Amino acid sequence: MRIFSFIMILAALVTVSCSRNDSRRFTLDGRTVNGRTSQVAYLYRYLPGYGKVQMLDSAAIEDGRFRFEGICDTEPVEAYVRFGGDDFIAAFVLTPGRFAMNAGKNGYYVSGNYESTRISRLVCLQNDVTIRRAALRNEYSSALADSTLTRAKSDSLFAAYRGLSHRLSDEASAAIADSTASAAFRSLARRLFYHATEVAATDTLR
Repeated sequence: MRIFSFIMILAALVTVSCSRNDSRRFTLDGRTVNGRTSQVAYLYRYLPGYGKVQMLDSAAIEDGRFRFEGICDTEPVEAYVRFGGDDFIAAFVLTPGRFAMNAGKNGYYVSGNYESTRISRLVCLQNDVTIRRAALRNEYSSALADSTLTRAKSDSLFAAYRGLSHRLSDEASAAIADSTASAAFRSLARRLFYHATEVAATDTLR
């Protein structure tokens, strides 16, 4: 009887342990797209108490696909996937659950929780604003070089340029200051987009 009771208690403890681990489990299924040809991916988490990152795992990329899985904290954590061969990094907020990542040559998108998706959208906005501001600078320089830059055209280009800068700045500032978001999200937003909030005040076509 004592042996039977011991076995039942042990089984119960194992069940509780497995349940706790299941509640902390995560998986990240990734794809490389749009010309990214990396052969390996590395998963890191940020350790705020030490001010540095810790590598959690690495995964081979086969046929454009890779996977990370494991146990993580229940509290949101800043996380990064770095791809071998260059310095490209995809940042997201790691929590228990299932994630999907598409990583291209110059951008990425992560789904799995709201905060990771919000970070991805901000990255997409930042890339779009960078491209469109470069086009406006080129248009301004070309018009200036061939003497077709009128006051009206100059004002129009400046307004469009400043509008892009302020749109990114407003979105980034809102993310950084969002008191309803996790500390990991706000920290990650500050790390990635703080420069955008400063550029809006000084950036110019010239």
